[in-house]
Amino acid sequence: YDNAHALARSLRNSESFRHLLKAQKALSQDPTKWKRLQEVRQKQLQLTAQQLAGEQVEKEKIDALGKMVEALLIDEGIRDYLMAEERFAQLLADIQKIIGEVVKELKLLTEDSGKEGA
Repeated sequence: YDNAHALARSLRNSESFRHLLKAQKALSQDPTKWKRLQEVRQKQLQLTAQQLAGEQVEKEKIDALGKMVEALLIDEGIRDYLMAEERFAQLLADIQKIIGEVVKELKLLTEDSGKEGA
């Protein structure tokens, strides 16, 4: 647990986290912008869910979503927040990959995992 807590502290102290927190606080000062961002995210989730369910998503809906995202990115505060969020998400993905490589060494999810010499 000590290592997990050290990792959490390290994340909190990372530039990526601090920038994201700062951008989030700044954006949350304007409820209208925050609401616009959340509405676009909701539409993204809906379209993604449709695609994952094997449903055909109309090109018009995809194009409309693209225009909504473009409109959001014009705003410097929203753009800064999204870029900070992306950087932090990349940091988390890198950590997950590193941990995954360690877990992979255990061969927990392979057919050979219980066999000698595997």
